[in-house]
Amino acid sequence: MSVTIATLQKYIKPASVFTDDFQAYSVGNLNGQGSWVAGINNLQIADFSGDKRAYSTNTTTIRLVYVDLTFPNDQYAKLTVDTTINTNSFIGPAVRCSVNNCYGVIVSSNWVGVHKIISGADTELDGNSATIVAGDVIELRITGNTLRVIRNGSPISGIGDGNGDLASGSELSSGKTGILAY
Repeated sequence: MSVTIATLQKYIKPASVFTDDFQAYSVGNLNGQGSWVAGINNLQIADFSGDKRAYSTNTTTIRLVYVDLTFPNDQYAKLTVDTTINTNSFIGPAVRCSVNNCYGVIVSSNWVGVHKIISGADTELDGNSATIVAGDVIELRITGNTLRVIRNGSPISGIGDGNGDLASGSELSSGKTGILAY
C-alpha cells in the first residue's frame, strides 16, 4: 500500500489586476488615458504602423506613470519588451508608485537597473549588464521590503542576492503599479 500526501497551495486572487496594450489610446500623452496618471512627467503613446506603444521621448528625464487603481501593498508589475530597445533608452515596470515616488526596474538592450525614487530623487539600488531582447517579460515584485527582479520567469543574474532579491529601503509601504522610463 502506498500513500501520497499532497500539500495544497492556496491561491489568492489579487485585489486588482490591470493589463493594457495601449491600442485604444490616442497618440500623445499617456496621462489621462484609461486609468493612467502621471507621477513624474509623462510617457507618450506613439503609433508605429498601426501598433500603438508607450515610449519615453527623452532619455535624460525621469518619467513615471501609474495606474490609478487600488493595489495590495505586496504587488507586482510586468511588461513585455515588444521591440529591441537601444542602449540610450530605458523602460520597465514599477511598484508602490505615487506622485514623485516608486521602486522600478529599467532595462535597455544591454542593462538592467533597479531604482527607488523618493520625492523625485533617484537612487540606483543595483544594476548589471544583461542582454534584453524583443519578447522578454520583465517583472518587478515587492513583498514586505524585498524587491525581486525577474526576466521570463527567472531571477536576473547579477541583481541582488543571486535570487534576484534585494532590499527596497522600506521608504514606500504602499502605492500603485506603473511604468518607469528614462
